[in-house]
Amino acid sequence: MSIFRALAALHKSLKGESCDYITIGKKAREFVVRTGGNVVEDFDIARSTQPELTKQAQSLSRSIIRLYQS
Repeated sequence: MSIFRALAALHKSLKGESCDYITIGKKAREFVVRTGGNVVEDFDIARSTQPELTKQAQSLSRSIIRLYQS
């Protein structure tokens, strides 16, 4: 099962409950938007250099922790 099929099944099982998503990349962002999800943060890593990836990984970690705690 692809990650997008699994996400679609999860989204469908929530039956109208809203979810916040952190996406990584254009495909993920477009999929979540198309299926009615709420993108709270998006990371585009396609053209990132190593130092940029490190900063994005740190930012991603902080975002996940913040959403988990809220």
